[in-house]
Amino acid sequence: MKIPARIAVAFALGTASAASSAALLLNGDFETNVLPAGDTAAYSHNSTAITGWQVTGTNVQLVGSAYLGLSGNGGQWVDLTGWNEGYYKGLTSNAFSTVVGQQYSLTFDLGSIPMAQYGPASVSVSVNGGYLGDRTNAPTLSGSFAVNWAAQSLTFVADSALTRITFIGSDNMPPSSSTVIGLDNVAVAAVPEPHEWAMMLAGLGLVGWVARRKNGQAGGAGLAAA
Repeated sequence: MKIPARIAVAFALGTASAASSAALLLNGDFETNVLPAGDTAAYSHNSTAITGWQVTGTNVQLVGSAYLGLSGNGGQWVDLTGWNEGYYKGLTSNAFSTVVGQQYSLTFDLGSIPMAQYGPASVSVSVNGGYLGDRTNAPTLSGSFAVNWAAQSLTFVADSALTRITFIGSDNMPPSSSTVIGLDNVAVAAVPEPHEWAMMLAGLGLVGWVARRKNGQAGGAGLAAA
């Protein structure tokens, strides 16, 4: 039985991209707990009120869109300095499923205020309690009291079937801001293995071959009709 080319292509592309396209982490954009525009909400140590996350340290603050002119990336975001400012406060994600030995990419947006008196924003990241890395957003100073967002990325190899990610606002690169350390758009995705990339390329090659074959057949039919 001959399998239609379009089915073969769909299978190849779907298999190659399945691991990387899955949304592994819940509420990484912090939009689930909807706040009125311009409002904020503080959550204390161990609170799980922010869907998909648990607070570590004294407190963090969920920020509604357009709060005091501070515009988050895509709406709501979390200030890791909390309602009373300071360092060593953060969030730990709920456990999500991972494959032991699989490499994953972790991406997130880090926000800071581009004014000299506040300094850059720094965050320390860990996976299942093990240190993964630090990231800092030191934007060009503009004198504008509006959050500047910078995309960040890290990779890790899963060592457990369940994984938790922790973000802690830190002063590891003084003078890091103790006023605003913004976190938003957190996402985790599996990094395709080499054989998955090969399948994807093979699928794309098959798409091209089918297109050329159809064009050739159309051209031949046109000549025959003439």
